[in-house]
Amino acid sequence: MSAHTLPELNRAHKSYAAYAEHLLAGRCDPAVAAQVVSVVASLEEALRRQAQGEVDIELRLTALEEDVLHQLEIIAATLRRRPD
Repeated sequence: MSAHTLPELNRAHKSYAAYAEHLLAGRCDPAVAAQVVSVVASLEEALRRQAQGEVDIELRLTALEEDVLHQLEIIAATLRRRPD
């Protein structure tokens, strides 16, 4: 197993697809290399969308938590004002 991580290997390239293209250049059939690069680019985009989706979900959950807390505070204040 290599001691290099993907971010380290990718540092010299703008994307993992560019890195894959660089690795495959002249080493295999250009059509195969193009297919591999296309798959890697698609995976990169899917991971980017997933990461963005996770951020959006986290923001929505935080807003929901804040709203629920606010509602609970209103309920608690209402209950404190009620006579026993």
